[in-house]
Amino acid sequence: MIEPLGDYEVVSDTRTKEAALRVLRLKAGTRVLPHYHRHCTQVYVVITGSVDIQLGDGHLWAKQFDTVRIPPMTVHALKGIENTLVLSTSVPPLLADDQIPVETQKKNNKAS
Repeated sequence: MIEPLGDYEVVSDTRTKEAALRVLRLKAGTRVLPHYHRHCTQVYVVITGSVDIQLGDGHLWAKQFDTVRIPPMTVHALKGIENTLVLSTSVPPLLADDQIPVETQKKNNKAS
């Protein structure tokens, strides 16, 4: 299982050779911290509730049944506006070494 980047809960984590499907629970005010993926595209579907999604330099508000596609190399983050469930689908399957926190990347760049 991949360690969460933030104070949200992974309530389901299912993997196939083609994709990873995770259900994320965010309480109001909890976050998925800014990060990106080198290889996988993610698609978020809000099952219940609503979230503020950082997507690159912008933000958008997503409510129940809204769908957002996140291409590789795009910094993204989530903040629960209310108690929320989000289905996160990653293609190809998300691997631990493909979840890069933005702060770690900045530190690595400064050290080079």
